[in-house]
Amino acid sequence: MAILKDAAYPFNGCEFEIILKEKEEEGIISTVFFRFGTSFPELKADISCLQKDLISAFLDMKNIDTITPKVFTTQDPGLSIYYTPESPRNGIDDVLFRLIFVLDAGEINQNIATETGPALCLLVTKKQINSFVQEYINEMK
Repeated sequence: MAILKDAAYPFNGCEFEIILKEKEEEGIISTVFFRFGTSFPELKADISCLQKDLISAFLDMKNIDTITPKVFTTQDPGLSIYYTPESPRNGIDDVLFRLIFVLDAGEINQNIATETGPALCLLVTKKQINSFVQEYINEMK
């Protein structure tokens, strides 16, 4: 299980979690959770993709730069991750990034890739991203 929590506003209770559910020869199924604190319902969905595809997308996250916005997607639809560099916030010594996780509602509801659906936005540090990616990759081993 790997969890990313909002670094800039921890009181909002927002977090993204991904748990490896099933691993086959080349493919994996993971459960993702979007949490928005106590005032909103939790979103949960299973996504399936090639293991090497998700590892590649997550490793790309470890190499994000502080200038160019980017999107990380897997070839199989289900989850997209957008990021933009952010300006520093008080009390945070690391570089901040705005990560927006988007569940593909078309894929989940109708098996048609749309790359649109519910989203969760977090402000996280580079250190958090690296730790998150390493935790999930270790879980897949």
